[in-house]
Amino acid sequence: MDNKTLELFVESVDSVMSMMTGMHVVLKEQSEKRRSTPLGDVTGVIDMSTQSRAGSMALSFSKPLALAMSEKVLMHAAQKIDAEVQSLVGEVTNMVCGGAKHPLHEAGIDVGLASPIVILGRRKKVPHAESSKTTLLTLETSMGELYLELSLNYQLAA
Repeated sequence: MDNKTLELFVESVDSVMSMMTGMHVVLKEQSEKRRSTPLGDVTGVIDMSTQSRAGSMALSFSKPLALAMSEKVLMHAAQKIDAEVQSLVGEVTNMVCGGAKHPLHEAGIDVGLASPIVILGRRKKVPHAESSKTTLLTLETSMGELYLELSLNYQLAA
């Protein structure tokens, strides 16, 4: 996947995380994801397909980060990943995709966003488009790691 597309999504994650939690993200590592299960404890997934191309994005959070986000955003000091934490993960996923949608549109890529789904645990399959490779970005915050997975059959650079 091209760097311009990757940067767009990392910037959207950083914008949402800093606005909602005061935490910034730093790119730690980029690789091709080879397994179908999530790396985090709770994962938001959203379909980002166009009329002719498949695409999806997932944000997977470590338990410590998900709980820290809940405390900062919801004033809810959860001890486990409960329904409120899962809802927050879905909303953050939706906001990140929304932040990427406008720049994609400006580049001529009209993306439709589905409602996010939330996966709890590390044993369930993340439903990415099978026809596309998945790029995995490990992002670091002051409270733990999160993983950005992009499986897009489109990109900004030609």
